[in-house]
Amino acid sequence: MDDDLRLELTPLCELALNKYNAENQGAKFVLADIVKTTWRPGGIFYITLQQSYYNFPGPCTEVAT
Repeated sequence: MDDDLRLELTPLCELALNKYNAENQGAKFVLADIVKTTWRPGGIFYITLQQSYYNFPGPCTEVAT
């Protein structure tokens, strides 16, 4: 994944995590890394990301898709 694509996808990942945090009371996940992505025509992205719990000492070992 090149830097331009990472810059484009970062706000989408943050938006998804913010939505998840809002819908799941007590969740405070933040983006740690974008692992991989694929896309479909029409602007549909499938993004695998690594999240970290806010104020947690290290990244989570789980990967969300």
